[in-house]
Amino acid sequence: VPTIITWNKGGQNVYLTGTFNNWSAKIPLNKSTNDFSTVLNLPIGTHRFKFIVDDVWKCSDDLPTASDIDGNLINYVEVTDDNKKDDLFIDNLDSINGYSESPPEEYTDVIPSYLTSTVPSYYSDNINVDYNEDEQPPLLPPHLEKVILNTHHKNEDPSKEDPMVLPVPNHVVLNHLYTLSIRDGVMALGTTTRYRKKVLYNNIQILLINCCSLIYLYYFFFKIKILVCYNLIL
Repeated sequence: VPTIITWNKGGQNVYLTGTFNNWSAKIPLNKSTNDFSTVLNLPIGTHRFKFIVDDVWKCSDDLPTASDIDGNLINYVEVTDDNKKDDLFIDNLDSINGYSESPPEEYTDVIPSYLTSTVPSYYSDNINVDYNEDEQPPLLPPHLEKVILNTHHKNEDPSKEDPMVLPVPNHVVLNHLYTLSIRDGVMALGTTTRYRKKVLYNNIQILLINCCSLIYLYYFFFKIKILVCYNLIL
């Protein structure tokens, strides 16, 4: 099979040798404007070769490379029969054309019975859900039922227990205002706020304004004493 081998890495005199001549002879390459090339009649198979450029053995980066038994890099080329490739290509075209020439089919919107019989029952319109229509939603979310101001933190050592220290609350209860029922003319308000890595002055100022506004409104409408419990988490 005629095979073209090209060298385009420069040089003055370029030769070729390989397994196709048992590495026994140097085949000169013809020089053109930009490269060196030659045409070899090679049998079908894999052939290894190297270039001799100005008496130096070299490999081309533009061609497939491999290593010999001594670990040296060499180039190789795989020679195949183009006629067999063409025959295979024609056979593939014939098979493709054969599939494309299928007989025309009829289209319909009726689903066959063998398909509908296997449809699962959960695709039907009959919905059977057990629920109580009289059940009402809770008045308060479950995570707001445990107010930290109503809990008592128990320390293992009673002597080290500080009544002013409260347990760490869940983050969902932060920034909520809690009120107790009026007892003896006193209403208790409680809130929990976290501040860290923030501007302390602005946060305290805003919170105090909000608390003072609430105290004023409760006092104005109900004329009662108000006890404010404010918990800051450090």
